[in-house]
Parts: sequence; C-alpha cells; structure tokens
Amino acid sequence: MREAEVVVRIPADPARLGLVVGAAEPNPGIFDAISHVLAGLPGDGPRAVRIFLPFVTPEAGRSLARDHRLDLVAAPAGLRFRGGIAGVCAAGAAGPEGFWQWYRTRSGDLPQPCGAIYPQPGWEAGLVGHSAFGMRSAAVAGRIPAGFALRPLGPIDSGFARFAAEVPADSERLRVVVQGNGFDPLLMAACRELLDALPLAATRHVQLVWPYAGARESSVPLRELAALLDAPVVAPAAGITLHPNGHDLMAAHEGGALGHWVRFTSDRDPLPHGPLSPSPGWGPQLRQRIAALPQGVQAAQAPSGVHLRGSWSSGLEALAGALPPERGGVTLLADGDALHSGDRDRVFTTLDGFGHQLLRGVRVVMRSADVGESHCLAQVLADRLNVRLLAATTESIVQALGGQDGRVRPAALVWRRYMPRARSLTRGVTAA
Repeated sequence: MREAEVVVRIPADPARLGLVVGAAEPNPGIFDAISHVLAGLPGDGPRAVRIFLPFVTPEAGRSLARDHRLDLVAAPAGLRFRGGIAGVCAAGAAGPEGFWQWYRTRSGDLPQPCGAIYPQPGWEAGLVGHSAFGMRSAAVAGRIPAGFALRPLGPIDSGFARFAAEVPADSERLRVVVQGNGFDPLLMAACRELLDALPLAATRHVQLVWPYAGARESSVPLRELAALLDAPVVAPAAGITLHPNGHDLMAAHEGGALGHWVRFTSDRDPLPHGPLSPSPGWGPQLRQRIAALPQGVQAAQAPSGVHLRGSWSSGLEALAGALPPERGGVTLLADGDALHSGDRDRVFTTLDGFGHQLLRGVRVVMRSADVGESHCLAQVLADRLNVRLLAATTESIVQALGGQDGRVRPAALVWRRYMPRARSLTRGVTAA
C-alpha cells in the first residue's frame, strides 16, 4: 500500500498513538488484526489512537473505541497523503456532499468531526463541524479539504468539482477554489461575503485558487479584500495547474509559459512571487547570488532557478520560462556547450559562489553535460562542489517540450544523478 510507505513522513502526534494499516480498505481480517494490536496496549498506556486506514465507518470506529476503551480518531472516507499532510477525501465532488472529515469517538460515544487534515492547521480549527455556509450572494460555498469551493448558482460543473477536490491543502493558508476565469464582480462579492463570515483564525492568510484573478484589473478589489481581512491575499495572474510533485500549485498560461502568483495587501503594491505556491525558500538567496555575479557573467532568474546566458542559447530561452520549479532545489540552465571551456568556466563561476543551502538539491541543464563519462561536466561539478546533483542535457529537456502547446512533459524529463567521488565509492553515474 503506497499510503503505508508515505505516512512515515507525517509528523508524529505527541498526544496520540498512530496506527498505520497497510490496506486499501478494512475487512474482517483487518479489523481482527487491529484488535489484536490494540489488545496488546498496556492498561496504563496511552489510550488515544489515530488509525491511518481509509473507510473506517463511524459504526466500526465506535466499536473499536468501546471494546478497547480508546479515544479514537479515524477516517470515514479515502485518505490522501501529500507533503506531510494526511487528508480525508472523497474524489469527484466539491461541496458538502463530497466533504469528509476525520472523526473522534471516545469509548464508543457518538463520533464528532475533527477536521479534514492532519496535522490540523490553525485555519481549519474554527471550521470543524461546518461543511457549508448560507450565502446571500448568487453563489454556493462548500468545504473541501483545502478550504472552500465557491461556484455560481446552478448545476455543479463536474470538471470544477474534480479539480476542487484535488487541490492540495496548505498548512499555512486557507484556499478558496473559485469556478471562474478572470475577475468577476459577482464572484468577488461572494468571496468577500464568505471570508468576512469566517473566524479570524481562518483568514490570516488566504489564497484564491481562481484562474487569472490576480491580473491587473483585479488589483483594487483584491487590495480591498486584504484590507477587509487585515491579512494578505494571494491570487494567480495566470491559469492554474498542479505541479508534477502532486502537492504544489503552479501558475501557468495556456501556451505553456509559467506565470505568477501575486500577493495583495492593503498598504503595498501587488507583489509577484513566481509560479510556485507557496514560493520556494531558495528564491531570495538566489536573487542575492545573481546580483553578486561578476560583471562578465550574464544571468537572469528563471521560474526554476537561474538561466546562465551565453553567446548562443542552445534552445534554452523557451525552456527557461516553462520548466517547472522544484521546491527542493535550484535548477541552473546554462547556454553553450559543456565541451567548450569558456562555457564550463561560467558554470563553475556561478556555482562556486552558491552557499550550502543553494547547492542542496541543485540541478544542472546544459548541452553535453553528460559527455565524457567520469570527466563529464556533471561529474566534475559533483566532485568540485562535494554535493549530489541531478543533471540533464539541453537536448533531452527540449524534447520534453514536445507537443503543440509547448508544455513540459514531466514524465519525459530525464535526469541523471551524480555523486561526489570524495564521499562515495560509487563512481560515474546512476539513473535517477
């Protein structure tokens, strides 16, 4: 079961024992095994337990809690593990009819909802027990694991419902997924009504998952919304897609070019902060490094990291604006050819000044980066910098732009992992 492998990344609950069950759903044999484990708990040990197993009905949970004198938390629907968060989900529906929460039952008492997400973020605490809000506006608002789905009155759009259910929850901010495309005064009024009715703890940081809602024409109403909430509001000045890693949202245009999420506050100009939301932690440090490069090195920040320009572009100009960023590390896209000493030296100059934090998880894209076996540029960099790195040739990633829409095909990206030979007995390269 994939969840049993991933759940080890979920933070431990200091107040509750976690029981991970390697099954897609319960059956009598599974419940017998769970009962056997629970019966082995010491009588004076912790009686608070969270079971990581999908589709434990409230009736089954009450029975376990009663038989074993437990303070039990369980999931009545599916479980999704993303980025250190375990969320209860029911795919295909957005709104109260498709919203599920963990439930808590103590020694067999009636189950009580206790949030869709574990660990529970501060914004969700005040929303527990509420799956829908009555709206005066011509809109319908319903809970989803990420926050709320907001749509105009009328039949549910199945495509929007599926997308809203798939939007990953963020531990730092409430997400409002809006069925619209660009600024709409009626939907903005509905957003204001919904957010103004929520507890203050839920609206300290709000993200509108609303395509093109952060475009220039929306600036005034979004700043007014930030003033109403006395909190920042983030919205995209582009369309929205899910990052290949499955737990980040990206701002991207239909043609494939990456866009920006924009941060709105009441007292400052709107601030674009790149295509990834939340933005990677390496951004500010990378900007400082680019500004400090020697005068002869031409570099520009790209969505995925830095584009190191040369006398010829190697086809990287379009790629630099379309390659998805990775939260785990900077990507260096270098013009030129790794077999040319001048082009190699520019790469050395740039990366030699990266601190430890910027070098962690670094990726390098350059023509001929893997030519020369043990003396190829990528291996030389791994040895020189004493880091593990991923590298790809310009040719292989340009090919991943295939298709008429120009989008990068993540499954087609071919990265190779290089280890520093000073630290490992492994020489050469292995497939990533």
